[in-house]
Amino acid sequence: MPSSGLSSKEAPQLWKSVLGRLEIELNKPTYKTFLQETEAIAFEENQLVVEAPSIFICDGLNNRLKITILHALAAITTEKIEVLFIPKGKHQAKGIPTRTRDVIGKIQEKLNLDNYIQTTGNRRALSICRNVTDEISGAISPIIISGESGFGKTHLLHAIANEAAIKNWPIGIFTAEEFTTTFMESVRDSKLTIFQKKMRSRKLLVIDDFEELAGKSGTQKELMRTVDAINSNNGHIIIGCSGPLKTFSIIESLKSRLEAGISTEIAPPFGEEQRDFIYERLQTLKTSLPNWAVEKMIKTNFKNIRTLQSTVHGAIILEREKVLGPEQFEALLIANRENDPNKASIKSQLSTITQSFGLTEEAIKGRGRSKKEIEARAITAASLRRQGSSYGTIAALLGGRDRSTIRGLVHHGETLAAHDSNIAKMLTGP
Repeated sequence: MPSSGLSSKEAPQLWKSVLGRLEIELNKPTYKTFLQETEAIAFEENQLVVEAPSIFICDGLNNRLKITILHALAAITTEKIEVLFIPKGKHQAKGIPTRTRDVIGKIQEKLNLDNYIQTTGNRRALSICRNVTDEISGAISPIIISGESGFGKTHLLHAIANEAAIKNWPIGIFTAEEFTTTFMESVRDSKLTIFQKKMRSRKLLVIDDFEELAGKSGTQKELMRTVDAINSNNGHIIIGCSGPLKTFSIIESLKSRLEAGISTEIAPPFGEEQRDFIYERLQTLKTSLPNWAVEKMIKTNFKNIRTLQSTVHGAIILEREKVLGPEQFEALLIANRENDPNKASIKSQLSTITQSFGLTEEAIKGRGRSKKEIEARAITAASLRRQGSSYGTIAALLGGRDRSTIRGLVHHGETLAAHDSNIAKMLTGP
């Protein structure tokens, strides 16, 4: 098909004319909800690109209202033009940007800002990180992003790394475990100087699951020197962790350097904010769900993105198998319901275990090695794990231990329960 011959400069005026016609043709609530805040930003070949406030609105415009919009467009111009609605801020010019090859670690390209859903709970963290990659004067670093597993920290960290890659920045991106392994291998292979030279020359260093560095003083000291070198070269450090730094066993010199930056917390989306996430998954998978199922999910108020995503995917499978109905969907919700214990239930469970063993909470969270303390600690870890707490959450609660230690404690607790019915009852929780 030949190009329309229209330029991007003409897009806003043409779209204003289309909106004028649609305002007359459509009822007022529909126009106000779907079209009032739209804005044409470009012509690309035969396509008029129009921004809308959210994925939900884009879905309605690209599907339910598309024919009406094309009729209005045809009444204004004889050019053969298609219309594409995209969420605000998601437009990229045609062509694939060149990405840097100077990356230590691995960036997950599928975790980018195009599919990162902005919500009230992550808006501040996103803004602080974007100040870094947008090279805003006075951007603050280091950045500490905390939040429970499944809240979207990893997605945001890789999305920012992807933005930095487009700018050809030297990047280092690791989980804490990967950073530790890379560091230890460089020591073992007598390549520490090479490791330090590469790591300290990064313009952006990203470390996820930071709590896994708890208790590893040698790795922490190396990271501290890396942070100093990157800061002195006007680079940036972004850290993701399951909770506040003060809850982990981190050497004071590293902690003070990181806390000199800025800390922010990510919370999951609630209510209507979940709608954009659901529609993004449906668009990505090129499928749909009945409105009643979407509305039911929104009213559920999931506390974890992964649980919401699992529910969306389960509903899609049921719909494809033509067996999705209210009863089947309710069973799916029950199966995927968020089970992370809240602070009250954690406190109640700790109270039960401390009373049973005649110990204090400080003893369970501490470093005591008596048989009673170890067993109480193991039963606490196993109980919280059964209730759905992540290893990172349990690690933070139990004095900043690393995840491998927590896994060992959980296994020990389960073994004790298998041989003692009273302990088995304790593991069922409050």
